[in-house]
Amino acid sequence: MAIATIVSWQLPLARSAVYEALSVAFLYPAAGVRELLLQEAAGTAEAVFEANWPELARASEALAAALASVSDDALLEQYIDIFGHGVSKDCPQYEGEYDETHIFLKSQTLAGLSAFYTAFGVAPNPELRDRLDHISVEMEFMHLLTTKEAYALYHGHGEDKVSLCQQAQQGFLTEHLAPWIKSFIKRVGRKAGQGSPYAAAISLLEAHMKAEFGAFGVSPAPSRQVIIPLEEEEAAVDCDECPLDASLP
Repeated sequence: MAIATIVSWQLPLARSAVYEALSVAFLYPAAGVRELLLQEAAGTAEAVFEANWPELARASEALAAALASVSDDALLEQYIDIFGHGVSKDCPQYEGEYDETHIFLKSQTLAGLSAFYTAFGVAPNPELRDRLDHISVEMEFMHLLTTKEAYALYHGHGEDKVSLCQQAQQGFLTEHLAPWIKSFIKRVGRKAGQGSPYAAAISLLEAHMKAEFGAFGVSPAPSRQVIIPLEEEEAAVDCDECPLDASLP
C-alpha cells in the first residue's frame, strides 16, 4: 500500500510528541538543552509525518534546522533577548502573568493547576525552580495526558478511560491554555528574529494549538484581560491584520 494505515493510538502519540518538544522549547537553554530539543524536533517531525500532519511536520523540521544552525551560546543569547533573566514584561512565559495582577487571582490560577496535576498523580519535581504555570510545565502536562490516552487505546483499557483522558485535555485547554496562549504566541513572534529557533518554536506552537483547539472545539480568545504593557503594542499593526492572530480560530 502506498499509504500506511493510521491506528487510533498513533494519533494521540503524535500529539504527545509535539507537546514533549514544546515542553523543552521554552526552557532556559542550559547546557544540553539545545541538543535535547534538536533530537525532540527531529523525532516530532517523523511522528507527525506518519500521522499525516504535513504542516506540523514542516514546522518541526524548521525548528530542527534552526537549532542546527546556532551554537549553545547563540541560543542562550537569543533566549535572554526575548525572555530576559526573570519574568519578562513583554513575553512572560507564565499563565498567571496574563491574568489580572491581583495576587489572589494569580494564586487561584496556580491552585487550579495544582488540582489538575494532583488529579493525575503528578507532583512537581523537587528540583523544579519555576512556577507551575510556566509554558513548559503546562506543555509537559499535556504531553502526559496525550500519552495516557495513547496508552489506554493501545492496551484496550476501555472507552471510559480514553474518554477521561480526552475530557482532561479539553478541560486543560479551555481553562489553562486558551486564555493566554494566543497572546504568548503573538508577543514572542514579534520579538524573535527571523530564522531564530524561537521563531520556529512559536510557529510549531501556533500550528499545534490551532489543531488542538479545533479538534476540541475550544476558542483561544482570551477570557481574561491581558494588562501587561508591551512597548511595541501601539506601533504594531492592528490585531485583526496580524497573521499570528488570524491563524488561530
